[in-house]
Amino acid sequence: MQRLSFARLFYLQPRYAVLDEATSALTEEVENELYRTCAQLGMTLVSVGHRTSLEKFHTWILKLSGRGRWELTRIERGRRLPASEGC
Repeated sequence: MQRLSFARLFYLQPRYAVLDEATSALTEEVENELYRTCAQLGMTLVSVGHRTSLEKFHTWILKLSGRGRWELTRIERGRRLPASEGC
C-alpha cells in the first residue's frame, strides 16, 4: 500500500505533499529511492515519522512534546542546530 501511495504521488506530482508514516513498512533503501524521486520531481515534503533516516531529506524538524510544547530544529549537513522553542 505504501508503494502504491508513492506511485499515485509520482503520477499526480503535487508541489507539496504531507506524508504520514509513508515508509514505515519499507526498507531504508526503498525509502531513500522514493524520497530522492520526490526531490527530483521538485516536491516539497512534510513528513510525519519516527525514523531518523528521514532527516537527510528535510531541513527542519518539528518535535511536538505534548501539552503545547514544541521544538523546531534546523538540519545542516547532518547536524542539528537549535532554532526555537515554544511554550
